[in-house]
Amino acid sequence: IDRETITVLSVIAHAVGIAINNTKASSSVLWEAIHDDLTGLHNRRYFNDRLIDEVDRAKRYGGSISLLLADIDYFKKVNDTYGHSVGDAVLVWLGSMLRNKLRKTDLVARYGGEEFAIILHNADQAKSFEIAENLRRAVQESVLPDDESVAITISIGISTLGEDAGSFQGVMNRADKALYMAKSMGRNRVCRI
Repeated sequence: IDRETITVLSVIAHAVGIAINNTKASSSVLWEAIHDDLTGLHNRRYFNDRLIDEVDRAKRYGGSISLLLADIDYFKKVNDTYGHSVGDAVLVWLGSMLRNKLRKTDLVARYGGEEFAIILHNADQAKSFEIAENLRRAVQESVLPDDESVAITISIGISTLGEDAGSFQGVMNRADKALYMAKSMGRNRVCRI
């Protein structure tokens, strides 16, 4: 290979290297924009966008979707008793448990501090209640893998598009009210309004 060809190939290789690095950086920024740093689950912004899309799709083509809002009971007590590093471990563990107990088509997100939101596809009121109760029971019957003295429970509020509400905001409001009801009734339960 002559010197001129080597120079041309070097310029092309350099440009390809820059393009690859830019693609990696862009991909990393996109991942960080839609995921929660701690749990690796999707974040609230991404979840809300998806829920809006799923509500529109369900209204246009039929099908049912349900929204579950889950909150860790007495999470402040976990942080106060065991420290914030254990609290973080609980959030990571619960996020992983929720993701692993659901179907691949369902979406789990960290919605707030100790609150998780879940979109269940093709789940009417009865099916969503069954899924939520199974999740609640699984959490109640488990302990934090690295510290068996740490046990938590969750409260869950449910809303189903079409049966409980007819819009994104309606589904969100009903699930939020149902979660509040579950907490006010003593926690560690599933409620629907």
